[in-house]
Amino acid sequence: KSKVQEEIERFSNIRTTYSIAACDVAVLMMDATEEEIVTDQDQRIASLIEERGKACVVLINKWDILDPEIKADPVKILKHKDRIDYQLRFVDYAPKEFVSALTGQRTDKLWQMIMDANTEHKRRVSTSLLNKVLADITGVTRPPEKKQKAIKMKYITQVDTAPPQFLIFTNYPELIPESYTRFLEGQIRQYFGFKGTPIRIGYKKEGEKD
Repeated sequence: KSKVQEEIERFSNIRTTYSIAACDVAVLMMDATEEEIVTDQDQRIASLIEERGKACVVLINKWDILDPEIKADPVKILKHKDRIDYQLRFVDYAPKEFVSALTGQRTDKLWQMIMDANTEHKRRVSTSLLNKVLADITGVTRPPEKKQKAIKMKYITQVDTAPPQFLIFTNYPELIPESYTRFLEGQIRQYFGFKGTPIRIGYKKEGEKD
C-alpha cells in the first residue's frame, strides 16, 4: 500500500508540475476542515507557481462546514486568515476566497477572479507613467547607500508581460539590496495593482548595451 501511495503521489506531482507549466492562471485550492489548512505540499505548489511566474487565485474550500465555534469568533477567524497568508507568502499577490463547492457559496466569484488575474498577468504600463512613478517613489525613499556609494535609479521600462517584468537602469545595479527590490515591488503594486500576478524587477547598469 505504501508503494502504491508513493506512486500516486509521484504521478500527482508530475501532473501538477505539468499543469502549472501549461496554464496562464493557477487555481490553488485547499480544505478548510483540515487540521493544517495549508499543507507542506500546498506550500511547494505555491512556490512553484511563483517560480514559474504564473497568475494565481487561492480558494479555501468547505468553508460551510468549518467548526461553527471558529466561524463565530472574529479573533479565531483572523488568526486562521493570518496563518494562511503567512503560509502562502510565496503567492502573496494572489486573491483569496473562502468557498463551498458543495453549496456553491461564493463560487460565483471564481471566474471573475480568474479573468482579472489573467488581465493583470498580461498588463503593460507605459514607460512615461512608470518613470513618473519611479521618480515619486525614489523621491520619498531613496535606495540605501552601499560602500559609501549613492545608488541612483535613472530609468524604468516594462520589458515583458505574463508575468510583468520591469528593467531599471541604475549606476550601481550590483549594490541594490533585495529588501529594496521588495520595497519597489510593493510600491509598484500600490500604484498599479497587478493583483493576482507576480512581477519581476531587474536592474541594468546605466549606459550598458545589450
